[in-house]
Amino acid sequence: MPAFEPEQAFSTIPAARSHQDAICAASLGTPAVLTTQLERFAASFPGADHRALVSFWSQFYFGGLIPPSIRFIAEQRICPSLRLDAATVLFCRRKGLPLSFHAADGAVPLDPSAGMTELVDEHIAPIVSILRRQTGSSKRLLWANAGWYLAGTLGQCPDGCRDKVRCALVAALERHGALEVSGVDRSNGPCRRVCCLRYRIPGCARCPGTCPSEHPEPARRLTS
Repeated sequence: MPAFEPEQAFSTIPAARSHQDAICAASLGTPAVLTTQLERFAASFPGADHRALVSFWSQFYFGGLIPPSIRFIAEQRICPSLRLDAATVLFCRRKGLPLSFHAADGAVPLDPSAGMTELVDEHIAPIVSILRRQTGSSKRLLWANAGWYLAGTLGQCPDGCRDKVRCALVAALERHGALEVSGVDRSNGPCRRVCCLRYRIPGCARCPGTCPSEHPEPARRLTS
């Protein structure tokens, strides 16, 4: 998965936002825009299962967005807006994957709990809805993919704000009926509860030691 530093994720460099392969994140809600990126991504994996491809693509998106967002919220206490309609994403034209995230000029003091609420409610949840609506992907699968990065990054927050960030995250996930499937409610770090399906992509194996299909848990109901 790609790893981005906070400065890359929230750059306000005008040249980056005006790059020909940079788009407003909210425009992914337009079918033709999202389809273009997914088709470019799929070209690298001919014959792959469609659901697995969408899941894999979402992992790259969440992996580029979530860790630097949480670190920036927790460490800087000042942040540009995390809303979907305020973010610009620079995509790789050949692979259809996000290279970096860019925000509008200016940043405001932001309480960690408010920043986390905005990240989940105004960016992650809308992307999950867009992918569900346009690709038929499972809500459980997409929130599990996002939850892997949400849970994994919480442990990197400074002690002074970790509890506040966690409480805000738990509350936000509960609002979206996604707390259990996200694995964030576990105290021992990330825990997948839904297989990401990457084994259905040629050349990819099951995730060793973390795939729930190898170590199944009792089924849990997700609020729709």
